[in-house]
Amino acid sequence: MDAADRAGAFQVGDGAGEAQGAGPAAGGERARLGGLEAEIADRVARYLKAELKRAGMTYQQLADCLKGHGLPDETEHSIKAKLKRGTFPATFFLATLAALGREHVGLAEI
Repeated sequence: MDAADRAGAFQVGDGAGEAQGAGPAAGGERARLGGLEAEIADRVARYLKAELKRAGMTYQQLADCLKGHGLPDETEHSIKAKLKRGTFPATFFLATLAALGREHVGLAEI
């Protein structure tokens, strides 16, 4: 699989969670993840950042919206940290999509 193919698809390596041909992970907690997990974490974080920008929503506005989606403890700072780290629970991901009004997301978009 060449770089162009990897841009739209994930390739599972030897079953240990490593991606064949995946580049190095970006610092912090992502660096401790296997290649495939690090790539997914990076893609999902970039996707959410892009969707927030597209919606014109700040991290503070998202925190306020997340309170109505069952995540009352989220703050501007906690959201920044999650997106910088690239790791967060699926509940955060799904609540963020709901706050952004995204009802459908194709994996190819991420």
